[in-house]
Amino acid sequence: MRPWQTGFSLVLLLTLLLASAGSVAAQIQIAPPEVASYTYGEEILFRAIANTPTPVEGASLVIQRPGSTEPWTLAATVTPLPNLQSELTAAFNPAGQGLPAFSTLNYHFEITTPSGQLAVGPSGQFQYADNRFEWQTLPGERAQVHWYRGENSLAQAVGQAASRSPQRMAEILDLRLPEPVDIYVYADTESLQSVLAQSGHSWVAGRAEPEKGVILVALPTGPDQKILAEQRIPHELMHIALYLTLGEDYYNLPAWLNEGLASAAELYPNPEYPLLVNTAYQDTGVLSFSILCPRFPGDASTTLLAYAQSTSFVRFILERYGKAGMQSLVQAYASGQDCEQGAQVALGVPLSELEQIWRDETFGERLSDESQSSDFTPWLVVILATLAVPLVLGWVILRKKRY
Repeated sequence: MRPWQTGFSLVLLLTLLLASAGSVAAQIQIAPPEVASYTYGEEILFRAIANTPTPVEGASLVIQRPGSTEPWTLAATVTPLPNLQSELTAAFNPAGQGLPAFSTLNYHFEITTPSGQLAVGPSGQFQYADNRFEWQTLPGERAQVHWYRGENSLAQAVGQAASRSPQRMAEILDLRLPEPVDIYVYADTESLQSVLAQSGHSWVAGRAEPEKGVILVALPTGPDQKILAEQRIPHELMHIALYLTLGEDYYNLPAWLNEGLASAAELYPNPEYPLLVNTAYQDTGVLSFSILCPRFPGDASTTLLAYAQSTSFVRFILERYGKAGMQSLVQAYASGQDCEQGAQVALGVPLSELEQIWRDETFGERLSDESQSSDFTPWLVVILATLAVPLVLGWVILRKKRY
């Protein structure tokens, strides 16, 4: 056999072997997967049926991790069934995984043959909804309101707050307004916080998931329920509007600006914030905005002060520089400017100086210093005059003795 014939035979043999191995994997067909059962916060059981006329070495479940390129991969159980079929099952425990409620999971099963060939099944989608409650839904132009306790009037009040919010937001910034969002109303703070604890936000009373267009909010029954709706719904809608407008650059905004803008959009401003800021200034001092750039403090009381300060600071900027100035500030930070220089680029003053101006106008710091200096001036004149008299007399006496 000639050398070229030998080479051709080897290539042909290798091609046949690869085709044979590929056909083995191709004989395995995996049906679209499904979620057989789940309990929120505990276990999700994924399942699929596969035709397995060839031996199976193992199987796995691949779940795309939200916000990450690294998936979760779990070993799956393969249970033989009649007619050369197998059941694939895998249980996933979301506890401690940082998986936000109402996230959408994309997932699929994979089967490996003894020869190492891989058969990949079709993808499925699953919304990790809080199924502890029987949710009712009220459709609306701006929001789909979901609630499980209370009358329709609660959902209507939430819908009205959502409908009125765009006008207020438009007074602050030029924004891409949210499409209809899903608002899930919890009847008490504890129920909401048990959900938010999954993603590390265990004490707040409202949370927006901008990428998903979802708002979770607690609105306890009581005389303040409507007022709370007019605070919390516009607040979270502003977060979503900022994300829709800025895209991923939304995450470049300083925390004080992000939360301050959201508070400024509230239809019923929190009346306790000004008192809280002034009390803090008198007692322990207010927080520096430089430390409120990356994130707010972890404890609830300090974070409440951070919200109150940020609200005051953003309103001060709006009053001093107007909507155009605020628009420039948001764009500067969104483009990646650091916290100190973002204000310099947009408003002509660095953050530290802008903060001092806010302190002057809010607490009268420099005015107080000037007032104290001015009050001391008459006494300084008296002291100098008193000291001057003996000095002059002494000088006169010395001159007489000299002559």
